[in-house]
Amino acid sequence: MATSIKCAACGTKTYAHRTKCPRCRAPLTPAAPAAAPAPARGRSTAPIAIASIVGLILTAGVVVQIGTSSPSVARTSSKATTHVAQGGQARVPSVDAGSISPTAQSMDRSRDGLAAYAKGDIAGSIEQFTDAVDADPKNAQALNNLGQALVRAGRARDAIPYFERAIALTRDNWTYHFNRAKAHGDLQEWSDAIADYRRAAELFPQDYATAFNLARALQASGDLTGAVAEFQRAINLAPSEPDFPLALAYVLETARRPTDAVRAYKRYLELQDSGPTAEKVKQRLQELESNQ
Repeated sequence: MATSIKCAACGTKTYAHRTKCPRCRAPLTPAAPAAAPAPARGRSTAPIAIASIVGLILTAGVVVQIGTSSPSVARTSSKATTHVAQGGQARVPSVDAGSISPTAQSMDRSRDGLAAYAKGDIAGSIEQFTDAVDADPKNAQALNNLGQALVRAGRARDAIPYFERAIALTRDNWTYHFNRAKAHGDLQEWSDAIADYRRAAELFPQDYATAFNLARALQASGDLTGAVAEFQRAINLAPSEPDFPLALAYVLETARRPTDAVRAYKRYLELQDSGPTAEKVKQRLQELESNQ
């Protein structure tokens, strides 16, 4: 599996060999070279091994910045991100926070939780966010942040009730639905994950991370037709991201659509024509085209 790196600006996990984040287009540092993939098991008609793609789930909406009536979205740090930069992507939709006004104590604890989370002190962030929720049980942002800290700690089951409480307070918040979907996905509860990703997509239809993650959940559930449609939507939203046509090619092969898979693999090579994965794609193309 290729070495991964996390974008410091938005928290998206991607390949270490990339120079820019596929989500916000911020520079990635350090850009370490990707590790070589496992050797192929000989020539066959099976899809190429792309475990790094199959396992890739884009992350978004991790932590919500406190202290705003219409909170902007921040992902894995306390820096607010109000839009997806460059690439013609849509702005993150504004959020109606209703009449929720966190108490001063809850806001202070939330700030401490954000600082701990940004430093990688997940246990500390859980403690601070728990105190923030205890100080103000209607602080939707703190509820969401506590849920995400619990997910980060590998406690997705414990996190879901906090997301549910946050959603009950602010039903049309894309971030909270996205985060609950991710938690359900971690638990392989695909029907629930799909429902939440679909709701997130309704609230923010031009977000390619939501489309991609929905496609992955549909693929895992066995709905290959739905997965193909959502992978294609992700490609349409982010046409310069090479991972998306590669993931589409894999699911098309699984769906026994080799001709369409060939087109998707070629699209990948138009975007990424060098490197270990590109060489495997070229080999796979030769196999598919020789069998047609």
